[in-house]
Parts: sequence; structure tokens; C-alpha cells
Amino acid sequence: MKMHGKLSLLLMLALTGCGNQGGGSPTTVDTGTGQFIDSAVEGLGYQSGNILGLTSSDGSFQFEQALTIRFFIGDIMLGEGIPADVMSPLDIVAGSSDVSDDHVLNVARFLQTLDTDNDPTNGITISAFVRQQAMGKTVDFGVSTAEFGASGNVQVIVAELTASNNSGPQSLVSAAAAEAHLRESLGMEPMPEPVPDLSLAHLLELCRPPSGDILISIYTENGIIVEFNDSVLLAEANALVEYYELTWESHFPVDGGLKWGVVLVPGTRLLEGLQTFEVLCLVDRVDINFPDPVGGGGTVGIGDGVDGIFF
Repeated sequence: MKMHGKLSLLLMLALTGCGNQGGGSPTTVDTGTGQFIDSAVEGLGYQSGNILGLTSSDGSFQFEQALTIRFFIGDIMLGEGIPADVMSPLDIVAGSSDVSDDHVLNVARFLQTLDTDNDPTNGITISAFVRQQAMGKTVDFGVSTAEFGASGNVQVIVAELTASNNSGPQSLVSAAAAEAHLRESLGMEPMPEPVPDLSLAHLLELCRPPSGDILISIYTENGIIVEFNDSVLLAEANALVEYYELTWESHFPVDGGLKWGVVLVPGTRLLEGLQTFEVLCLVDRVDINFPDPVGGGGTVGIGDGVDGIFF
């Protein structure tokens, strides 16, 4: 029988079975009350000894003193820990002491994603539908945030569990967004702003698409177009654009990053850098597209073994 399937039985035993059948003094159990937050989390299953229930609207739960408490959604175990007045994902991951821990963040991402109204800032509500859909499912939270986000199993489960949410099926909340929210919920300092790498080599590395090429188009005699790949953080791209005095031609921000982004780069500074970049062998090939004002044009590929890019 599944753990959560004992709910009615255990609640009945807790209420009626604590007495002594021989008529002596009843057995007493010391209990306490705590609150689970990543914002207040409502509808989260928990078990501590013979106490089994769901967190209330303010995240409250009951526990037996000196026993661990575990939290779950359907059959998906989130974690367990020593009960405390206030608990969060940080307190149910063994050995964790940092909200930046991948395991902790994966639990926080999962909880925030399942929120009924998709707005964890006003509290997180786990609906009965979500709990029911989570029956018979398991999730491995103990992997890197990148592996967790790329997991096909996680993606399918999230889509199924959020199907009845206000905005329909949801994608997994990003690790950065989950950490920022968890920090705020716990009254911690915000995440420090990362110090951007403003080197030209780094700029060009971020412009390398998955193929390994850097696609550069002659735009005017004074500038060229460079396209960022889709794994670049928007803040990082903006820092580079500002530092190198570039101009956004077009870009599409999404969840703190870029779906795509194209910048106009002043010719002289970047062309000098491109020669250095090629010499450092950080790319194998560069395609240079020469647009023709009357509709012609062509592409020249510079391949392996080229020591520099010359125009």
C-alpha cells in the first residue's frame, strides 16, 4: 500500500487508538506545528510518525516531536528532515546548507512550477488534481539543475501535472528564478549579480551557434552583424553590448535569456579581434556573407588551418 494511501486509517488511529485498552493512562505523544514555505505551500502531503496530512493555506503542518517529517506530492517524494517551526526545500535535502545547491533548487523549481495560478509570490497551491496525477510517478531531484531541466521524464510530468492550471501546461521554472524566489521567501539577500566576462574572446564564444561556426554578415562598410546563440543570459548579453558599444538590431528575450539576438558591431574593433580569435583556434570555420545591393551576393567559408581573417 502506498504511504499516502494510509491517510484515512492513520488519521483514525491517531484520533481513536491512542488510548490504553487496559484502562490505564492514555499514551501521549508530543506534537508540534510548523510551516513549510517557498512562499506558503498549501496542499503538500506530509507524514511524521502517525501524523499524516496536507499543509494548510499558510503552509502549516503537524509533526511528532523527535521524529523526521517527509513531504510529498502523490507518490513523488520531495524530501525529509527534522521538523522545525519553519521549513523549506533547504531543510528537506540531506547535507544541504545553501539555497544554491542543485538538489534544493530542483525541489524549489518543481514546487513553484506546480502552483495553481502560476504566481508563487502570492503562495503556492498544490491542487487535488496535481496530487492525483502524481500517483505512480517518481522524480529524481538529486541531479544537476541542467540535467533536471533537460530530463524528458521531468518535462512530461510537469506538463501532465500542470494541465489543469489557470494558464494550462507549464514549463519548468528556471533555476535562477527559483533561487531568487526562495531567497526572498526566506528573507535572504538577493543573489549577487554575476561579474560579466567582457573579453572579446568571450563575446565571440557566445556568438558561436551549436554548429561551432560563427556566422558573420557584412552589414555596412563600418559594421557587421553578429548573432548570439540561444544559451546566453540577457544580462550578460546586455553587458557585452554596452561595453563594446554595440547596437541591438533585433532580439527576443525569454525568461532572463535570449531566444535569439542580433547586434550590429562596429567594424574596426571587432575585425581586429576576429583575427586574434581565429589565431587562438577557438573556432574552426567562419562564414562571411557578402550581400549585394542588387540582389546577388555570396558566401565565403574560411576553414581549418586559416591563421587569420582578412578582408
